[in-house]
Amino acid sequence: MTMKRKKDIFELSDAAGESDLNNAPDSEPAPVLEEVETAVSDPKSALAYFFKDARRISYLRSDETIEKIRRMRSLERKKSAKAQKQIAALRDEIVEGNIRLVVKFAGLYEARSGSLEMNDLIQEGVFGLYHCIEKFDIDVDFRFSTYAVVWIRQAIGRAIIEKGRPIRVPVHAVEMLRKIDKKRMSIEEAAQYFNTSEKYISRLLNASFNPISLELPVGDGDNDDSLKDFLADGSALSESSIIESMDQAKLAKKISSLLKRLDPKWEFVIRKRFGIGCKPLTLQAIGDIMGVTRERVRQMQVKALTKLKALIRIYCNEYRIEFKKEGK
Repeated sequence: MTMKRKKDIFELSDAAGESDLNNAPDSEPAPVLEEVETAVSDPKSALAYFFKDARRISYLRSDETIEKIRRMRSLERKKSAKAQKQIAALRDEIVEGNIRLVVKFAGLYEARSGSLEMNDLIQEGVFGLYHCIEKFDIDVDFRFSTYAVVWIRQAIGRAIIEKGRPIRVPVHAVEMLRKIDKKRMSIEEAAQYFNTSEKYISRLLNASFNPISLELPVGDGDNDDSLKDFLADGSALSESSIIESMDQAKLAKKISSLLKRLDPKWEFVIRKRFGIGCKPLTLQAIGDIMGVTRERVRQMQVKALTKLKALIRIYCNEYRIEFKKEGK
């Protein structure tokens, strides 16, 4: 990992609480779990059981941890299966004895963890602690917790960068976003500052927002409501629109069936005159097509409309629909 990448990871969090750990004597009590444990809402969750088990484990002082690592180093010279099992057991004892340190920093990172939950942060911190045990030099004269803090923060910080967003943002882009936010730059100013296009800055800012799942639970957990149940679909038709479109379709179908009961010439006049399935035409235009006078077309139109009204009245009586006469 490059120095720039390490710097990006470390800058993701402040050193709150770290100075106390580094400067405290070995006899100082272990980091408490209660501050982080109070955030667990479900007492029957896996995380709650984890805290319950963690309280039972004794905290290893720095000298005790270094002594176990010294024993590991001596066993590493042996290639037997028994020695490997002993090394694994010692490594687990060190991790369990320093798990409070992992929980402490996982709690500090939780507010900026993105989509990662508390148990994910603890898991990543444990991975960092395992690497710390492998890399720790027992001949260097400083406390184990001082070295462990760096690896724990690095592991959690890397996980937040790489896994904390549904849309992964590269490390250099995270640095750009941090500078844009710190200096409160507009898109135009940021494009000029980083010597890039405004389109790229706009895409970068859009990717920086964390999407929210439509399945996000809403309420106190007593119901199955989710966020999608409270969002309107702008592309969907409303109930009244659906009913109206269905009525229009039925009406068009019925009119077409009524027109077929007219004389073919009358049907032609009505369709052309009122634009049913075509563009509306004038009486003169229809007369020119049929080869008759404008007056003759008007007469056929009147007769056709009279016949249609009679058919509609019969239809309404059949289905007990109130028929409103013209002018009422």
